[in-house]
Amino acid sequence: MRSSVQSRVGVFAFTVCLKQTIEPGNLLLFSSPQQFLHIRIQIISRLQPPTTPTMVIKVYIASSSGSTSIKKQQQDVMGFLGANKIRFEECDIAANETNRKWMRENVPEESRPATGNPLPPQIFNESKYCGNYEAFFDAREDNAVYAFLGLTAPPGSKEAEALLKKAQE
Repeated sequence: MRSSVQSRVGVFAFTVCLKQTIEPGNLLLFSSPQQFLHIRIQIISRLQPPTTPTMVIKVYIASSSGSTSIKKQQQDVMGFLGANKIRFEECDIAANETNRKWMRENVPEESRPATGNPLPPQIFNESKYCGNYEAFFDAREDNAVYAFLGLTAPPGSKEAEALLKKAQE
């Protein structure tokens, strides 16, 4: 009786995994729970989409900044990215000297302040410089954040609709 119950549970889970492959009413019987798990794992691995490398947006921040303006700008950028489900990585220049050095070396000369070092937040797509907070803010106001970040705007977004409208003109 126990193996019969296990088989029926297995059929349900197997059917869920395969979705529409098994016709309703057909029963699959497994000789053991291990056989079911082995088959289920093989099917799930075939259903997984192939992994493709994705670009990561990197936001260089200072976790211990004394400037409330910088803190608000950092929160604004990261809040927007999080709310729009844009994957990003925080790179803290206050806690990690390597991050600080990398950020300073990779902000293009034309984007550096006249005096001193570039201040956070600075935004990169992998190692490609996107811009600072002001550039991000302007892109957000123009509904062009995905283009600013070097990403494709998702269908249905304001930016995608604006691009479609512009292409139709």
